[in-house]
Amino acid sequence: MGLAIGGIYALVASGLTLAYAVTRQLHLTHGDFLAIALYVCFLLSSSLAIDPYISFFITAPIFFGMGILVYLFVIRPLQGAGTLLTFQVFLGLVLILENTLLVIFKSDPRLADSFIALNLVHFTDSIMLGLPQAIALIASTVIGLGCFWMLRSTDFGRAIRAVSEDAEAASLMGIKVPRLRMVVFGLAFVLIGISASLVAPWWNISPQKGLDFTLFALIIVIIGGMGNFAGALIAGFIIGVLRAVSGLLFGPALALIIPYAVLLIIFIIRPQGLMKGT
Repeated sequence: MGLAIGGIYALVASGLTLAYAVTRQLHLTHGDFLAIALYVCFLLSSSLAIDPYISFFITAPIFFGMGILVYLFVIRPLQGAGTLLTFQVFLGLVLILENTLLVIFKSDPRLADSFIALNLVHFTDSIMLGLPQAIALIASTVIGLGCFWMLRSTDFGRAIRAVSEDAEAASLMGIKVPRLRMVVFGLAFVLIGISASLVAPWWNISPQKGLDFTLFALIIVIIGGMGNFAGALIAGFIIGVLRAVSGLLFGPALALIIPYAVLLIIFIIRPQGLMKGT
């Protein structure tokens, strides 16, 4: 279970890392858009009987377009703006999105139905894992490694790394920086859509989930190393496992503070994060 949770955290944080790497802005509404994606999965499941694992084919293109719109109308106008103004805008958006979901769906937890929701995978007689969690773990790992390969081995990935290192120099080398940033934001939102489809069948959906995911994604991005994709993947799995283990040993209340304790320790012993940030 811890690895499955960590995989989802890693996937969400990876999208946030990509967005930060090319824009140098932390998208503080990232988790709220994940909450929106979860509710889209729930509505497709409850109203149209579309399984969450199939709804990905609907949510992915929708959220790709949504990511482009967020870049064009929120991120791009804030390029070069002061830190305080940027924070105020994002904070306002967080409140708007969360309270809009609260008005529409209330605070009652929801769950998207799936035909495999109760199936189990038996590793041994005493070790088993729910099939949805196993799918989430495998899919998030494969997608994360695929994105890492893309960043390291393709021209598009090299362009992302160039813009991350020095946007002005990348522009002089012929890279269309604004367009690349727009596409990367779209891809970051595709990862949101994928994460929602993977987690909707087994994670209670509520408006407050958005803030939770944002906070944990930020912690993971910082622990992994600001803008370091591999670091975000590793940190996501670490935080997921630590939360699960501490929850079993000490209860859910303590499990909630574990990520913050890890963040504090990292700040003290290795302020740059587990891996060098970009």
